[in-house]
Amino acid sequence: YVGLGGGAMPTFTRHALPAAQIDVVEIDPVIIAVARTFFGFSPDYRMAVHAADGRAFIEAAPAGYYDLIVLDAFAEDAVPFALATQEFLASVRSRLAPNGVAVANLWTAAPDYEGMLATWDATFEYVALLRVPRRRQRILVAAANRPLTRDALAHHADALADRIALGFDLPALVRRGYEGPPDPHAAVLRDADRR
Repeated sequence: YVGLGGGAMPTFTRHALPAAQIDVVEIDPVIIAVARTFFGFSPDYRMAVHAADGRAFIEAAPAGYYDLIVLDAFAEDAVPFALATQEFLASVRSRLAPNGVAVANLWTAAPDYEGMLATWDATFEYVALLRVPRRRQRILVAAANRPLTRDALAHHADALADRIALGFDLPALVRRGYEGPPDPHAAVLRDADRR
């Protein structure tokens, strides 16, 4: 996970997939302290938290290391530009295992939203968007080697729900929220464009 917030998602993942090794990267040590103190975030031997820059952490990871990379880092009203460029997403792609998947939480009102879609689309062979009910965000799923059709994602959601008591109907959310591949109308974001 790049981005901690209150720690709910990594904590949920730790409980749902107890054998998984989880790295959580948060640039702000204060956020880590708040998550521990007020939100029950509790790293352990399988869930390590790193007070570090998420981009530098991903770029330093070995190639093919992660089955899943989740980007959930928001600034006040947008994803930080350094986590949205083609150069960074190329690093994310190369750190995924051959069948790995990247997931990003995107704020649709961000000024660079269309550019982010274009950048993901240019970097990964397969990209799909999922609508989040009653929110101004989308969940983007990307992969290099696995098609991300509605049926494929629903099949994986069904398989996960059969193995793990999630406490919510993930397959139904995937089926209802699936919007398909993005159709971006913007230029790809590159490091040289940094404002």
